[in-house]
Amino acid sequence: MIASKWANELVSKINLESRTRARDRADAAISYLKSELMQTQDVGTREAVNRLIEVQIRQRMLANVSQEYAFRIVDRATPPDRAEYIWPSYKLLLLLWIPVSLIIGVAIALSIELFRSPRVSAVTLTG
Repeated sequence: MIASKWANELVSKINLESRTRARDRADAAISYLKSELMQTQDVGTREAVNRLIEVQIRQRMLANVSQEYAFRIVDRATPPDRAEYIWPSYKLLLLLWIPVSLIIGVAIALSIELFRSPRVSAVTLTG
């Protein structure tokens, strides 16, 4: 439930940040191009700068209008349905854990006893 909320908020925040950066970039480009337009007297160059300004205005318009700027949401994240909850089944885990822990306990006890007991060596009788 919390993960789906975080995922949806993360996508919204990334889209908002991307839109803000795109608007700021377009505004900076437009102000630069307008200053260049004021300095240029050549008609061909003025037309090229005007086309570049038009492109930047179009980008700023897209950033202002579209809510899903960086990521398009196909299907919003939703929490899982309680009726479809399958794993882990705690009753099954409890039933499996009892024999497994018993086997592990016996193995640990045997290994401790094996290393702790003194070893009896075989004595050969020669006569």
